[in-house]
Amino acid sequence: MSWLVGQVLASIAAAVAALWIVDRITSAVRDGVVTPVARFGVFVGTWTAVTTGLGLMAFKNRVRGWRQRNRDASSRLDKRR
Repeated sequence: MSWLVGQVLASIAAAVAALWIVDRITSAVRDGVVTPVARFGVFVGTWTAVTTGLGLMAFKNRVRGWRQRNRDASSRLDKRR
């Protein structure tokens, strides 16, 4: 469960940082519906990208561990023969 909290916090931090950058870039354009929609899109896109990246990294590390344990077990079986 702690890995999930870490991913959520990292995603929030990255999304807020992306919103800060967007606000600085679009500070002159503060009217209409486009700015809130764009901010929402940037927030959701950043949140999704960071969460997916962290999840894939954790999955890759887990698969590496499975492969290593499989190699270890195979080598132990080969030594018995």
